[in-house]
Amino acid sequence: MNAKSPAGFFVRFVLGSLLIGCLWLTTGCNSSGEFGQVEGTVSLDGKSLSSGRVLAVNESGQSANGTIAADGSYKLLRKGETTLPPGKYQLAVIAYDTADAASPEAAGKLSIPANYTEPIKSGLTVEVVAGKTVTKDLELKGSGPAE
Repeated sequence: MNAKSPAGFFVRFVLGSLLIGCLWLTTGCNSSGEFGQVEGTVSLDGKSLSSGRVLAVNESGQSANGTIAADGSYKLLRKGETTLPPGKYQLAVIAYDTADAASPEAAGKLSIPANYTEPIKSGLTVEVVAGKTVTKDLELKGSGPAE
């Protein structure tokens, strides 16, 4: 088969495409060095929160979130992955009072001040750094449930 013939061109094209595809699969299109991770703890007036969510939004509108574990720890996830694009993120915390979950009056009451529930108003930020795990402990202030 002549390299200049249409069949030769097709074979080179297919082999080249396979090689590029194999390289892409082995290196990945999103190598971990291009992204960072965020983890930490959440507390209110020095006491760890035992449930809730941490939300994050970056300057281009991409979002991530993480569940607050019983020990107050969280890890941000984006599309099920723990890696986030680098940049500045505004954070929010959502946590409801679970002390008396059987009480209808307690259902749906925030256990933190309302200003922490909106990324723009919370004053909480984190800088995600490529290839690094950033520990961001969120120490909320303001005792008692928010109204």
